[in-house]
Amino acid sequence: MDGKSKIIIHRIIYILIIFPVVVTVSLLPFIGSKVPLHYDALGNINRWGSKYELLLFPIVIIAFGYFIRTMINLSYRYLGKTKAEKILLTIIITISVLAIILVDYNCLRFLYKVFSMGN
Repeated sequence: MDGKSKIIIHRIIYILIIFPVVVTVSLLPFIGSKVPLHYDALGNINRWGSKYELLLFPIVIIAFGYFIRTMINLSYRYLGKTKAEKILLTIIITISVLAIILVDYNCLRFLYKVFSMGN
């Protein structure tokens, strides 16, 4: 992959990392002081906590995103010389971006559940 596509991939990853942080911080003033933080298998709330504990999700996403970014950089360094390696590199990048999207989705789904529930 050339340098331009590498820059685009990194920008996509940065956007996916920053988006949940922006959403969480912007919704925090509108959420009650106590929020449900854990549900059992039937969907019943079994743990309440401070709304500031919701900031743990974006921190985990940032750490996970930088880990994925590092793995992609290592893949760029060691793969991409042959056609098979380029295909493998494309698969690695696609799976990495999809993993970040999945984590973002879970964070936003939880925030929606908390925000719509109120206190």
